[in-house]
Amino acid sequence: MDMVYAPFFILLGSVCTSKVPLYLGGLFPLTSEYRSQVLHSAFLAVEHVNSNDDVLIDYELILLANDTQDTIGGTLDSLFYQLFNPPTKIMIVGPLSSENAEVTAELTGMWNILQVSYAGSAPSLSNRAKYPYFFRTLSSMEEFNAAILTFLKQFQWEHIAVLHEIKEPFTSTSSNLLVRLAQANFSIIASESFAAKPTEQIRQLKIKDARVIVGTFGPDSANKVFCEAYKRGLYGPKYVWIIPGFFVPEWWTQGLDNLDCTEDEMRLAVDGYFSIVWATWSKDSRHSISGQTAVDFKEEITAMLNTDNLHVLLPCVYDAIWACTLALNNTILPTGKSLETFTYRDKETTDMLKEQMDHTEFLGVSGPVAFTEHGDRRGVISVEQNRGFVEVEIGRYYADTEDIVWSFTYDEIWQTHGGKSPADSDRTIFTVHLITVSNSASYMMVFLSACGVLIALGFLFFNVIHRNKSRTIAFSSETIASYGRTFALYGPNIGFSSETVVLYGPTIVFSSETVVLYGPTSVFS
Repeated sequence: MDMVYAPFFILLGSVCTSKVPLYLGGLFPLTSEYRSQVLHSAFLAVEHVNSNDDVLIDYELILLANDTQDTIGGTLDSLFYQLFNPPTKIMIVGPLSSENAEVTAELTGMWNILQVSYAGSAPSLSNRAKYPYFFRTLSSMEEFNAAILTFLKQFQWEHIAVLHEIKEPFTSTSSNLLVRLAQANFSIIASESFAAKPTEQIRQLKIKDARVIVGTFGPDSANKVFCEAYKRGLYGPKYVWIIPGFFVPEWWTQGLDNLDCTEDEMRLAVDGYFSIVWATWSKDSRHSISGQTAVDFKEEITAMLNTDNLHVLLPCVYDAIWACTLALNNTILPTGKSLETFTYRDKETTDMLKEQMDHTEFLGVSGPVAFTEHGDRRGVISVEQNRGFVEVEIGRYYADTEDIVWSFTYDEIWQTHGGKSPADSDRTIFTVHLITVSNSASYMMVFLSACGVLIALGFLFFNVIHRNKSRTIAFSSETIASYGRTFALYGPNIGFSSETVVLYGPTIVFSSETVVLYGPTSVFS
């Protein structure tokens, strides 16, 4: 296979073949060596398709790839070049970013061309009325939100703050998250958005005592967010940050010349954050549609690129080419039509290709590939944690079960917190302590009470028998009463008076008028 460079495009496929060529238009960013890796993944997929005798046996797949420069203007220029210059492209593959995908997907809908993006994660791209022929082999960021909700529930956090950048896909993703949080009865203590500097927004999070913060922003803004978080003290064991996980490794060390924070301060701020990202590298050991396992693909693309720093989207690009291949291979056109005679006015063929894409299902190097009715990929989400300044996968969220399968224990996840997740807010905890008296003390009190009762009964009996026989005994009762109208008697005792008696402790009372009783008491009146 040769790679032929034209003024604005790169040709991937055989230039000399006896098979009928089918052309795919490709929109790829070549602005950096890291991003241009996606084109090499597409190159490898086209090579594997054309060498496979089970698909498109009468056709040769050729990819015409333009450099979008990863800008809206560059992407539109690339798409128009593809559309207005021969040959006719039966499908469009790409682009990378959601902003670029939105403008191209609307145009391909008008031109009756099926478009399969290997990225474009904005939830807004699920709008079938606006983007009728758009598919993607990367899950919508709405699935990020589903994973985040499950994550929050598992650690029993209820008070949540949301911070997002005013830019797609972050705006629509944040809006969807807020709706989900409200429906799940979470308390949204803050919802802040920023366009350039998040200074005031971080200050508001501090004022509102946000502890669990979900951030949706890009890599260029992440440094600004965490620098401000450091200044405001929104970091450390007391705080939980949940952010996107598709940034480059050690992103916090980049762009420091434009910040007020040092690298050491940034390391303090980002330590322990959680990130949500697509699990694009499959763990399945089975052979994929191409005959390779995910490990085989990774080894081959690593050797091709001569680097271990692989772009996270390489498997999605590879599977996007295969999704196009299978839809083309399985489409049976009516008599008089063929794939090579497709034109941009042929809506019937495009609708048939769309129907086949709707039902396309296969095992790719990124995992099982299938599409929803909105053209979204049903994928797997990875939950990662910054451990030792390296993002480590600690679990995977599966949309079909709505559950996270953890690869770390809770104690391991919260090892810097004593094995316990931090609270989402300050709470007052009430505890009830039962204070009891020892058995020996209880027995002593019962014994003394019994003695007091016997003595009191003896005095009473003596008084009743001799009251009318002796004036001294009779007068003694009046004398006792004259000392006070109220008696306060403590301990096990018996009291009697002409008016009021106040008693404490186990008591037997004989009274003619008012009695106030405290403790275990027996009353005789």
